[in-house]
Amino acid sequence: MRIPFTVIIVLLVIFSTSCRKGELIGREVQVGDSDILLLTTDSFHIDARTIEAEPERTDELFEGMLGAYDDPIFGSTVISYISQYHLEQQGFVFPTDAIFDSAFVSFRLTGGYRETGIDGRVRSMVHFQVYELAQDITQEEIYKSNENVKVKPAIIGEFEGLVGLFDTVYVGQDPQPSQIRIKMDDAWGEKMVHTDSNNYLTNESFTSFMKGLAVLPIQTNQANSNGVIFYFNPLSTFTNVTIHYHTDTDTTQFSFVPDDLTANFMTFKHDYANAPIQAVLDDTVAGSNQLFLQATIGTDVQIELSDIVSKFGSSPKVINYAELFIPVDTNQPYTPIAKLSVSRKLENGTAEFLPDQIQSGTRVIDGTFDADSARYRFLITQYVQEIIHNYTPGDVKSEVLLLSAFGNNTLANRSVVNGPRPNDPTAEKMKIVITYTPLN
Repeated sequence: MRIPFTVIIVLLVIFSTSCRKGELIGREVQVGDSDILLLTTDSFHIDARTIEAEPERTDELFEGMLGAYDDPIFGSTVISYISQYHLEQQGFVFPTDAIFDSAFVSFRLTGGYRETGIDGRVRSMVHFQVYELAQDITQEEIYKSNENVKVKPAIIGEFEGLVGLFDTVYVGQDPQPSQIRIKMDDAWGEKMVHTDSNNYLTNESFTSFMKGLAVLPIQTNQANSNGVIFYFNPLSTFTNVTIHYHTDTDTTQFSFVPDDLTANFMTFKHDYANAPIQAVLDDTVAGSNQLFLQATIGTDVQIELSDIVSKFGSSPKVINYAELFIPVDTNQPYTPIAKLSVSRKLENGTAEFLPDQIQSGTRVIDGTFDADSARYRFLITQYVQEIIHNYTPGDVKSEVLLLSAFGNNTLANRSVVNGPRPNDPTAEKMKIVITYTPLN
């Protein structure tokens, strides 16, 4: 069938315009009123590997994590929390006859991560130790997931017991919502009550005196569970340090509180040494079959596209639609990561957003887990159009994409996904599907 000359002219105008104006690259347009000019292919070679994620910032986030978990694939993960505290009232003075009763550090729980087969009402065995910071922390500093924190040697608080997401916690006779509540050492509490009152004049004087606390989880062995990672609200009124004391005439309390001006961050420690993940890290052979994504800044997936440019750049084409599909193994006893992010890895080791993510308009790159199809999907049309437009004959440079958990520093989920050449021939493979219109 001969293509009308006018149609060819229109297509050439569209393609040349897309080359001149970045905002028009890769528009998903249907050429004409039929599919006769549209071709689809997924015959691209993909190499993929699971890699350890680069450290990321974890300071002053809207949600905190705290806990220890031993995953059958990823091994041990321990998430610690480090925070400054301010005074609930600057200039406060403990009465001269104040007698210390008890002190607790608490964290208002909002959720948790563990095996999906465990009833949410089942409480988890946890173990936490609390240390006082031996270093200043500030909001002006950047703190990353691999931060080494200096603490004083003495344990000043400890809790080992059961915590439930739906527990009501009683403080005296007062019911409070679910929380981690760690009793502090009496000697530390005595120090806080009887210290020089100048330490309570301002928040600055207080953080100079008590620089902050580090809460470190200890991995526990509990029947029918591998542990738990808790989510909590860092700015809740139930996330604080409370000193309980009494006088001859009253029984009351005073709190040290986090607020918008206190510094805080998390540290994530992953131990892959004796875990199955260690054997497949940075291995494209293993990655052909399966790949492993772990939030908490654990593991990412790197995808190398070795022939997409040369196959598509050798002759002019309009990319109507380009999609990256990542099938998920849903037979795992864990909820998959809700959404992935994708970026383009550059030769200098840095990463950048794809053009599909930064162009204006209503286009959405996606990356959300689709439970019905059991896969993630990314719309990468503009990215593909751009790389083939920049193709130079003879260029053999590969394109490299990086997949990560979206919300890497506020979620604890993980996903097992199929590689580009699964061992099971019936399994869906990772692939890029491109629908295009040839221009010659």
